[in-house]
Amino acid sequence: VQAFQTHIDELINYDYDVATYTGTMRNIAKARIQGVEAGVSREMGAWSMSVNATLQQPKSQSGATNDKLLARRPKAQLKADIDRSIGRGSVGASLQAVGKRYEDASNTQRLSGYSTVDLRAQYPLAKHLSVAVKLGNVLDKHYETALGYNQPGRHGLISLTYSPQ
Repeated sequence: VQAFQTHIDELINYDYDVATYTGTMRNIAKARIQGVEAGVSREMGAWSMSVNATLQQPKSQSGATNDKLLARRPKAQLKADIDRSIGRGSVGASLQAVGKRYEDASNTQRLSGYSTVDLRAQYPLAKHLSVAVKLGNVLDKHYETALGYNQPGRHGLISLTYSPQ
């Protein structure tokens, strides 16, 4: 568990104006981010698990946005992973959850929170060659990390890795 507090002077922040569909870079004279992070991991036989969570208060401390949340910064985030070794290979899953946040410094344009689930598998084909498969956003969740920046729906990736060691 870690507690943190960060004071920032002259934070350059992108501020999106929903009314005009334009954005500009703005200076926030003072900001403070304080919170707590906690993580735990455990291995039990062929299983490996980890959970990490962050709770924070990312706030402006100046001007018209005083005491408002900083744009695009959630108050809560969670990441959980579980993996299992099967023979020479492994399979696993990840859950990521991100809380609501705001697109703009005045906290008028809310971005919804979201959660995604990813699946993965890996298998060595030879001494220096392995294949991996990843299915991302398995539940096909629609979400944006910033207004207008839709993230991929369900998608897959197959990769071959050569590591001469």
